[in-house]
Amino acid sequence: RVLARFTLARALDRSDVLDQALADWSIWFTETDKTGITEYNSPTYAVVTAIPLGRMLDLLPDTEIAKQVETALACVLADFSWHYHAQTGLLAGAMSRSCHGDFLRNSFSNLMAYQQYGAKIRGISLNPAFVATSNYQQSPESVEWALAKKPGTTVRASIPGSGVRRATYFGNQFALGAKSGPAYGKQEMSVTLVHPSKRQPMLFLRQNPDSGDAVYSELCEGSLLTGIAFRDPPEIGSQHGWFRLVLGPTEDFNAIEVGG
Repeated sequence: RVLARFTLARALDRSDVLDQALADWSIWFTETDKTGITEYNSPTYAVVTAIPLGRMLDLLPDTEIAKQVETALACVLADFSWHYHAQTGLLAGAMSRSCHGDFLRNSFSNLMAYQQYGAKIRGISLNPAFVATSNYQQSPESVEWALAKKPGTTVRASIPGSGVRRATYFGNQFALGAKSGPAYGKQEMSVTLVHPSKRQPMLFLRQNPDSGDAVYSELCEGSLLTGIAFRDPPEIGSQHGWFRLVLGPTEDFNAIEVGG
């Protein structure tokens, strides 16, 4: 809506529409600065956030508002770069919303990687026109970090507004990510494992859409301990479910162990 009003204000030379756009932007920027972007690490919605911000820069004069827009955009794309897994061309880490096209490499994130890093286009869709409307390019340092393999690196982030913490560990070939905190929604992937595979390069934990249980995780390099606090506990058994995932020590991994 903010982008639409900035666009209309420019096209129609309407100062009243511009004033409304500036007011809307002030609300968005102030609240986002307090809470963070709750639609975290989404292969679709990180891009849907970044592209309008980039387009807004083309419509704004070099003012304090433009600096705010560029700051927000740089933060969104930095998070994208830090979670980009160069070996597979996928985003790694827990995701607020994801769908089949995302982990099959046919998604907005693939188009963003093509625009920013020169990655190979993996699928065919009508979305490239949307991504192409922004001319913004990340800094060379951010691009270099995205394309690095990042072995031994743990990327941590938090969303204060929703109480979600997330961590992603990059091995030599794989990337293991998890979140801790309340459920986000039906398309959330609480745990993901990205690895170079031709058939399915991403494994993930997705709960029953009707459950919405909180997930708590602790990640230490290639080992992950995750607990699910059942909102509706089963009649028999514990109110909590735990599982442990350990990746083998080889360059890639040769074993996955899951224990109750």
